Amino acid sequence: MPYLNVDLDYFTHRKVVRLMGLIGSQYVAVPIKLWSYVGKYHCEDGSLKGYSVQEIESILGWKGKKGLLLEALSTVRFLDLIDTPEGSHYQVHDWLDHAG
Repeated sequence: MPYLNVDLDYFTHRKVVRLMGLIGSQYVAVPIKLWSYVGKYHCEDGSLKGYSVQEIESILGWKGKKGLLLEALSTVRFLDLIDTPEGSHYQVHDWLDHAG
């Protein structure tokens, strides 16, 4: 069965603390939801090619202003916005370095 390794210091990690400052503490599990989804459906590269902002935010359970969640995830570097000649897409930051 696939699983995620979550650092024991997750809740006090600087990225998580900064994210909560941007979007609120009720969304503390959003990065874990993101990693779980990507691990299940896009484990090869952590990329969300072809997904709209609204689709990603819906998958993560976001109920706030459209685009704010992905902006916050990018600001603290849980997500990277990748620009290619074919267009832009989001990818989990350093996915290949941390995915097993």
